Amino acid sequence: MGIFRGTLGTSSPNASEGRRLAFWVALSVLLACCLSLLPGKGRKGLSDSVFKFATANPTFDSGMITRGDFTLTRQSDDNYFVVRETGFLVFWFLDSYWSSFQLFTEAPRSKVLSIEVQVEAYQQDSREIWHVQFFDFQSNGWHSSWHQMGAFPTSGKATLTVRVTDASLARRFVGPNGEFRMRLADQGTVSFNFELSRTTLYIDLLRVRFVYDITPPQSTISHPPDNTYTNATAMTITGTAMDQGIDRSGVSSVQVSLDGGINWSAAQPQSPGDFSAWSYRWNQIPSEGTYLIRSRATDGVGNVETPSSGSRVVVDWTPPRVGSVSPPPGGQDVPVNTTVTVNFLEENPMNAASINPATFTVKDEDGKPVPGTVSYDPANKRAVFLPSQPFLYGQTYTVTLGQDIRDLAGNPLSSGYSWTFRTADILLLSVQSTYNRDGNPGGGSVDFGVVTPEGSPYAIGGGNPPFAVSLRVLCSTPWNLYLLASSPLVDNSQGSGVELPVSRLSWALSGSGSFVPLTFNANPAFSAFQAKTPQPGGRTVNIDLRLEVRWEDQPGYYSGGITFILLSGP
Repeated sequence: MGIFRGTLGTSSPNASEGRRLAFWVALSVLLACCLSLLPGKGRKGLSDSVFKFATANPTFDSGMITRGDFTLTRQSDDNYFVVRETGFLVFWFLDSYWSSFQLFTEAPRSKVLSIEVQVEAYQQDSREIWHVQFFDFQSNGWHSSWHQMGAFPTSGKATLTVRVTDASLARRFVGPNGEFRMRLADQGTVSFNFELSRTTLYIDLLRVRFVYDITPPQSTISHPPDNTYTNATAMTITGTAMDQGIDRSGVSSVQVSLDGGINWSAAQPQSPGDFSAWSYRWNQIPSEGTYLIRSRATDGVGNVETPSSGSRVVVDWTPPRVGSVSPPPGGQDVPVNTTVTVNFLEENPMNAASINPATFTVKDEDGKPVPGTVSYDPANKRAVFLPSQPFLYGQTYTVTLGQDIRDLAGNPLSSGYSWTFRTADILLLSVQSTYNRDGNPGGGSVDFGVVTPEGSPYAIGGGNPPFAVSLRVLCSTPWNLYLLASSPLVDNSQGSGVELPVSRLSWALSGSGSFVPLTFNANPAFSAFQAKTPQPGGRTVNIDLRLEVRWEDQPGYYSGGITFILLSGP
């Protein structure tokens, strides 16, 4: 039998309807423009896709337009584009060719992932099944496969969708300049089965959605982190990669650059095809220096990531060395309030955490650690030891730097380092307090008060008060204390300067009872030199005094002076 072929025209809509259609078309174009200006919609996890609409009425091998125009199918507004099967006698078919669509120019067709056709409609015959066929621009003919859409309801419209999810096939359905053609046919046309009933299809919306991927994937370097210092000779670089968005083609490869992006090498996926985690083995680091490691990922449609700033890695194989130190090795007469400093010779920063009280120690000459704090000045590469208390006088101290001190790359000191210095000696004698015979403090002098021959001799110390003079001795070497009279006992109240012999005044180490008359010659307080005094308090030496008066002595107010001399020994 023959099949009628042709196109049936329709009358123009009235002016009011034309204005309304023009308004909706203009509005849809305006919305499309506005949406196209939204920044990076597909790059925020939404799909990269665009809807395209027919721009002309279809042509028919069989079937006809009974009402409407292609502009009616641009939106769901209950204005129907109506087509009806045609045939011969009682055999009916519909085979429509939609050859004019808006061009797909939003992306190269190589980026297309899928195509879907959406038709919103209802039909007259519930038994009718609809199919879609696509033009294959690669073979320059209609593709052999039909895609079943299904049956529309006869009461109330519904949307049926046909999808081409094979990306390689979907790209064949897009022309070199973004052209697209589709064919809508009924079951009879597809299967060459005759139909005894005729149906009408009421199309409210017909559009084609092109899903594409123009969003590059992203990769991240997990190891090594940025600003890494290392003394390694080989390294495994690891990272992650992902392709963003709902419609994504997946990460197909990851590359690694060791020179900031000049040369690239392929990374390995964690399992075949899975680049969610990847690695690259840097088998031989060629030399010391700074390397900029970057990564870039490529997705399944060829989108290549713009590499991020990457990770800066400093390779350092040279151990740090000790430069200058203070006090200098073998230093003498070092002030007790000094701090110990070490300047390191190292091109790269030191590991501040490795410079601590366990690796930077100061010990006294008895081998006891000196309490203190250790700090590190990275700007000057200088370590500082600050003692909790001033150093002791006349002590030899040993400073030790352990090999656990390292630079940021992990290189230890080439060898342990140690040196000594000696603090300055001290020879200090001071009067702490004095007592009078009446038991009151003397304020730096000693007063026997009123004395008479019948009570002579008179003593101060050895009981109450406990002593006459209390001296503080601080000496970092062996020492001895010497006493001598610095003036006779003189009565200046009578004008003539009456004197008593200095020997009438004698002294003793407090509590010993062995009094020694004063002379104008120095007499030692101890038979042998004493060991150096404890620091910082020193040693206390208490002196008792005794005065003897006789009946032949001239009454008066007598005073004199005693000199205490502290001498250091050999």
